[in-house]
Amino acid sequence: MFKNLLTASVFLLVFAPFIQAQNLRIMSLGGIKYGLDDRDNSLNPYDFGGNPAWLIKDEKETWQRITPSFDRLWGEYKRPYDCESEDKDGISFTGVKPLGESGTFLGRAFYSYEARNDVYRSLEYNPYGGEAFFITDTTKGNFRYDGPGVGFIYSYELLPGLFTGLEAGYRLMDGLKNVYSAAKTLYRDVDGKLGLAYKLTNGLVLGLDFELLDTQESLEMKDELSQGEVEIFNYRGENYSTYLRRAVVKEKIRKQGRKFASQILYSPAENLEGAVKAEFALSETKFLVPSNGLKEFEESFADFQNYYLEFRAKYTPLCNLIIGGEFSYLQKDSWTKNSGSGLLLWEWNLRRTTLGAGTTYKIEPLDLLLGIDYEAELIKADSSKYIDVKFNSVSGLNNNVRLGAEYRLLNDFYLRAGYSLGRKQVDLISGGKSVALKSAVIGAAINIFKETKIDFMAGYGNEAPSGYVDYSRNHFSASAAVRLNSF
Repeated sequence: MFKNLLTASVFLLVFAPFIQAQNLRIMSLGGIKYGLDDRDNSLNPYDFGGNPAWLIKDEKETWQRITPSFDRLWGEYKRPYDCESEDKDGISFTGVKPLGESGTFLGRAFYSYEARNDVYRSLEYNPYGGEAFFITDTTKGNFRYDGPGVGFIYSYELLPGLFTGLEAGYRLMDGLKNVYSAAKTLYRDVDGKLGLAYKLTNGLVLGLDFELLDTQESLEMKDELSQGEVEIFNYRGENYSTYLRRAVVKEKIRKQGRKFASQILYSPAENLEGAVKAEFALSETKFLVPSNGLKEFEESFADFQNYYLEFRAKYTPLCNLIIGGEFSYLQKDSWTKNSGSGLLLWEWNLRRTTLGAGTTYKIEPLDLLLGIDYEAELIKADSSKYIDVKFNSVSGLNNNVRLGAEYRLLNDFYLRAGYSLGRKQVDLISGGKSVALKSAVIGAAINIFKETKIDFMAGYGNEAPSGYVDYSRNHFSASAAVRLNSF
């Protein structure tokens, strides 16, 4: 169960911003980033650290971007409660408006639609969050989720060299399962962040930010077709679950968290820069069930602690050559208990150390940019499942190579391509061993009259355990971005 439960929380920090825009150029180049010169890949508190205070220094022009996207996921290599296939469509609108001495404003709005096909029993939007509990019924069916989201960032210079910023986001989704138990979901995210940045010298910048997150998922299950009683199982272990049977079953999942982060940017020379960010996050998940009318009873509680440190540097020895590298360390600790009895159900921890390096070189006579990244991850995870009297410990080394190329065909037309190849000794998400990963992507960009820029990318990815020909997970994505430099 350890391999199936320890999933999205393994590689993603709890506070990944859900309104962050995608960079189609980096995606079209296969994801290379260490030696890439890109305006959205700078080592500053906003691009590198996510600090909203530095927006006023990062964005100097007015623009608006419209981004439609499509994602398709399918294949047999998956966890038990993952859907057989998934279609995800969305469109986002992002705009930046410098306000002179009054600061800089960025606004976002988006709408997303998800169709999850053949979901086995699971009723939660994110069943693999690292907690020791699932909410399930007895059937396999399709889920539909859709809803809007909005967000904004405002940055202002308080004093000469001292900047502040505020970021907020809100997302609402409605979900419905098309078969018994006809589960209805109301899912909402609220996120807020306050940041400060101080420019000590031209080559030294310090940043601090604090973030709050509140996510709530309300579930209501009832069998409207047969008008009988609904059977719901709250699993707490591989062999143990609590059982509910009544006309209507209501449950609520509440997640709250805080994150503290700091950033340092240091540039001792014009061709050399480095950045460090450190993050500490606390969060908890509560499973709440109605009791005595409107009163809610806390049935289970899960606690998470995250520590993250990252250092990245870029060096430009020649005008057409950039070399970059990264070191990062992630530590995640979690435990889950039954609140009523105080019984500890599950305890796990993860340690991940990453080393990466890359370079890009531009061949001027051909207007051709070539890049390569290499990344190695050392992962170790331990799990103590007390409710099942079970202990697991796994470790492994993961490797990934990314290649990217960009060719300027005409003055305002670019062609891009990327390819990545990797191997995981241990896949903590899906539980496989010696898992091969590969992906290919193509893209293009055109500037129209200096007022409009259009980007496009499409990519395909595949992962499969060694020795399995037809047992894989596949992903196709396509996206476009229309940027208007005035509106």
